[in-house]
Amino acid sequence: MANFRFKKFAEVFARSEYAEEAIYMSAYSLYKDSPQFNLDQSGTLTAINELQNYINNYPDSKFREESSNLIKQLRKKLERKAYEKAKLYYKTSPFNVATLKSAVIEITNFQRDYPDSDYNEEMAFLKVMSQYELAKSTVEHKQKERYDEAVLFYQALVDKYPKSDYLKRAEKFYDISMKESDRIAKLEAEYKAALEKEKSNTSKVVGAGSNQ
Repeated sequence: MANFRFKKFAEVFARSEYAEEAIYMSAYSLYKDSPQFNLDQSGTLTAINELQNYINNYPDSKFREESSNLIKQLRKKLERKAYEKAKLYYKTSPFNVATLKSAVIEITNFQRDYPDSDYNEEMAFLKVMSQYELAKSTVEHKQKERYDEAVLFYQALVDKYPKSDYLKRAEKFYDISMKESDRIAKLEAEYKAALEKEKSNTSKVVGAGSNQ
């Protein structure tokens, strides 16, 4: 109701000395109404949009710095929401290929949307674990590709966080992924060689029969 009343005042009394402050207060009202991070964040997004519009329209306002700080606080709430969502997918995903894929996607989205987040070190580790579990649980013909991706995710973790406390735990998934990828590659090579040999022997038999 405060948001509505302040906005209405600014519309009706657009030339009033209080109009600008009323617009700020209408946005601030939405900030105060923003729900906790574990609830639907539509209201938070609306508050961010209103505050940003205020800054854009009144770049020299005395409320500019305060509005920027409020936006940062609201974005932190969205960050926490995304972090918890990604972790939830992993926690509920053992041996569930669809959920494990969703976990990797959500973590990737989090890393893209919040590149400076304090949660990213943990997210990088969870990405390795999720991808490893995905490779282990997936159908055979997709396993090598997914183990290879787990290896890449581990290398990304090492590159960005060379002193991470997660490295020792992540190394286990890396080692198994490397071994499994090599094992599958060897089996595929042996299978291919057997097919080529069978094809060659068949060609010889056909060729011998035609010469008779």
